[in-house]
Amino acid sequence: MGIFPFQEARTDDYYYKLLCSGKKEKYWRKTGGEKLSNEFKDLMERMLNYDPAKRPTIKELVEDPWMKKLDTKKIDNGKFGKEIRKMIDSAKFDKSTQDTDSTKII
Repeated sequence: MGIFPFQEARTDDYYYKLLCSGKKEKYWRKTGGEKLSNEFKDLMERMLNYDPAKRPTIKELVEDPWMKKLDTKKIDNGKFGKEIRKMIDSAKFDKSTQDTDSTKII
């Protein structure tokens, strides 16, 4: 939609607090996403879950109903799509190797 889902993934951030407190309909209304598909909203809500253990793995993302609707031929034709496909196919992603400490990304 061209905007970030919230300023910071902190429970005192207005928009993130809406998601964490279960006020998801209000969140989507306030961010202009009320017309997005329920499948997409569900995927985003799970990806943005406050509890890292409840966020989907890469394998779960690929198997998600919304992701399965994508035209993968269009995605795979781009450089980014090819890189993602290589990572998924290499099966290097599993829950035990996921790092949820965002400070280690920088």
